[in-house]
Amino acid sequence: MQRLPQRCAPQDIASYYRCIAELRVDNFGATGARMMLRGLGIDDAPREFSDRVASKHPQFGAGFGSIDRPSQFKIHAFAEYSVMTSGGGSVNGSLLRESGLNIGFGLEAPRWLRAVRLPINAHVERELCAEFQLLEALCEVLASASAVAGASLDAARREQTIGSVEMLITGSSCASCLCALRQFRLLWPNVTLAVGMLRARAALPELRIGAGQADRS
Repeated sequence: MQRLPQRCAPQDIASYYRCIAELRVDNFGATGARMMLRGLGIDDAPREFSDRVASKHPQFGAGFGSIDRPSQFKIHAFAEYSVMTSGGGSVNGSLLRESGLNIGFGLEAPRWLRAVRLPINAHVERELCAEFQLLEALCEVLASASAVAGASLDAARREQTIGSVEMLITGSSCASCLCALRQFRLLWPNVTLAVGMLRARAALPELRIGAGQADRS
């Protein structure tokens, strides 16, 4: 926890990378990820939200969660957001992303977040993780909504952006995506996050700390 970035600065990201490289870990599992998120002030997504998402999107229904070991299954991430911007306007909507499917980046590198190369599956492009793509897109949404002509979107203006985001993922977030969630909270400190992680072959989302360890490559 202490090695997670304290700022969205390259040296902080590099320090986190060195930590997970020393640990030789790509994924802390469902229990570890949930403990880290709670330590960052990120709550469990409400059960009502998870059930509603599963009823509308078959990717999040029973049996579509990741299995309890590294796999090649696609990971999906869905989020709903409701935010009041620094200019007094409101923005509400939803986003859906799938791992490995590049939406919106084109040939450009992500503008807001930095992915972390993981020590075991170092060849995997973590910018294409579902959570990373969703959070990067959400940063763009919030930045566009908060933009004021002739003014820079500095930290003070971002702090005036207030709201909430509820997010559901079909698996446990890898160490890079946990870092991305941390970066999002640093960039938008007054936008609360609630995250649910689906368990494999469960009829309903498992949002408690349990015995299962749903690891993802």
